[in-house]
Amino acid sequence: EPEVRSTASFELARLVPAHSLEHNTRLLGDGSAAVRKSALQSLAMTQDQRSVAAIERLLDDEDDSVRERAVWSLGSLQSALSADLIAGQLTDPHHLVRGRAAEVLGHLGATQHAEAVGALLIAEDAVVRRYATRAIGLIGDQRFIEILRRLLDDADFQVRDHAETSIRQLEAKRKKLPDGARPAGS
Repeated sequence: EPEVRSTASFELARLVPAHSLEHNTRLLGDGSAAVRKSALQSLAMTQDQRSVAAIERLLDDEDDSVRERAVWSLGSLQSALSADLIAGQLTDPHHLVRGRAAEVLGHLGATQHAEAVGALLIAEDAVVRRYATRAIGLIGDQRFIEILRRLLDDADFQVRDHAETSIRQLEAKRKKLPDGARPAGS
């Protein structure tokens, strides 16, 4: 039963993380999306960098919620390779996967992917704009401050709210720079 396999995945990672890598890696191939998502979460809990390659395979999963969880899991592991793998999901066909990828890159402070995240500020989907708006503030790239100012008039109130927060973050970062220093993206 999928529920039993999901619970076992989580409990094994919680109780015996050192021994859960092999078991949870096998579960990534399970026929149930719920089990694959549980295994992804469990692998992220263990913080075992050896799971990055196994998680990477699920970035192409047929189920969008599994791809979204794979992005989150890679971000949780914070490996050197994670940001590049996650950036590839900024063009995923599903808006929640694209949005989650932007959000995670923001939390990782992935300045090398600021341009790709910034491109999502003008996405048609409000959810994607929300995530991207928040991510740009976390990344701290000053190049996008004018777009963020335009988003203060966005139809979506959460986009407006995140734009305001991100502008404050960027302005605070600019004020903290020593004289003559240039902010990221300038």
